[in-house]
Amino acid sequence: MNNAELKEKNMYKKAGRGLVKREFGMSYSDTKKFDHLAELSKLGWKVGDIRISYVKLWQGSPDYHIKVLNGIQVEYENVSTNERHKTTELYGRDGLELTHQASFPEEDPIGLIGIRSAAMVDRLFLETESEKLFGLGGTGGELTLINLKDLNYYPLAFFGGIGGNMHSLGLYLFDRSTEGAEDLITKKISELC
Repeated sequence: MNNAELKEKNMYKKAGRGLVKREFGMSYSDTKKFDHLAELSKLGWKVGDIRISYVKLWQGSPDYHIKVLNGIQVEYENVSTNERHKTTELYGRDGLELTHQASFPEEDPIGLIGIRSAAMVDRLFLETESEKLFGLGGTGGELTLINLKDLNYYPLAFFGGIGGNMHSLGLYLFDRSTEGAEDLITKKISELC
């Protein structure tokens, strides 16, 4: 692992055995938090069975000049049971101008995640391993790219906060380089957190 990859890995907080997380944007007094991993944990899903299969995004505008990410809905698939769990549609009150959705087949999973953020989440985009691009939002904020393959991470679930728009958005990731990773992916989420 080179110095740039090591620095990138250090930007993530430990969230449990083999689990890391990173959040973008900020929280405010009106922020309502959500945590998809907690939802999946209540279903008793195992870490290695989780797959993001569908994402729907909303774009909003807090004023007439700024475009931001304003909402998200995700469908997760349990690859062992074929059970699916679609989260509640979450979006802010700053106007819904546009929506976009995409499915991610098992043979072409998410390989790159991009988030533009500063005081809020401006944009989210997801790129599959075959380089199909999906995203929505504005051009403000700082761009962060998460190359899952280079970091040896696997995307598990989203978390964050909604208010007038998407105040914050984060990801739980499984670190495949963790000692005993082969055993950890067979564990229920609740056993690792």
